[in-house]
Amino acid sequence: MPDSEQYHREIGAGKTQVLWVAGDRAMENHRFVVEALGRRGFGTVVVTSLKRAMFRLRNITVPLPNAVVVDVYDYGWDGFPFIAKLRREPRTRSLPVIAISTDCETVNPFSGRDMRSHAVRTLEAGAMAYHQIPFRIEELVADIEMLVKPE
Repeated sequence: MPDSEQYHREIGAGKTQVLWVAGDRAMENHRFVVEALGRRGFGTVVVTSLKRAMFRLRNITVPLPNAVVVDVYDYGWDGFPFIAKLRREPRTRSLPVIAISTDCETVNPFSGRDMRSHAVRTLEAGAMAYHQIPFRIEELVADIEMLVKPE
């Protein structure tokens, strides 16, 4: 699947817009979730590049989404620094970020890898919620709705 916004749903008044950030390899697996969000009335834009997602979020001519869902781990893909960058940027500092991951790293005490779970690492980086794949769409929707509620 090319890096695109082909799953873009037109955003109408009152719709919650979600930016879905996942690697090309993972996107086929996430397609059903993006489509389910659309059926539940969410406007969803898919970006399959962390660089393009950051450009979109920094671009003041593009309205910010109400929430960002980011797959934090895939081969060659590391979403932890992406989340941390969002927290350092004034424009995105308070943007709700939900992390998802299979958390499939092999724990090896001799490898020197960070052995904390993806859930802990994403929350430390600044995500407001975490879901381990596979997850229930109802739980993701509930988190999005809770995080985008006006105060």
